[in-house]
Amino acid sequence: MKKMLIVTLVALFGFGLVGNALATDAGKKKAEVVKEAEAVKDKVEKKAEAVKDEAAKEAEAVKEEAEVVKDEAVKDAEAVKDDAAKDAEAVKDEAVKEADAVKDDATKAADAVKEAPKK
Repeated sequence: MKKMLIVTLVALFGFGLVGNALATDAGKKKAEVVKEAEAVKDKVEKKAEAVKDEAAKEAEAVKEEAEVVKDEAVKDAEAVKDDAAKDAEAVKDEAVKEADAVKDDATKAADAVKEAPKK
């Protein structure tokens, strides 16, 4: 009976050592997995930051391009406005000349009518 008790105690002690070793190994593996997960998390965060920075740069470039397009559109609109003003001025000048010519013709006709009875 004593032998059986000793064998049982030795077996339990052995199982305890094995269990402890397994638990220690599992703890080490868990720590390695946690460390690897942290490294992956850091990589993902760095990549996300890089993507965010790139998107911000592209957005700024698009904004600048839109500003250039807007400036060109304003210049084109001003040029069209200036051309229209010049055309309107030319039409006005032509109308004034024609009106003056009609007035001169009317004045000559009126003068001719005034002088006609005198003859």
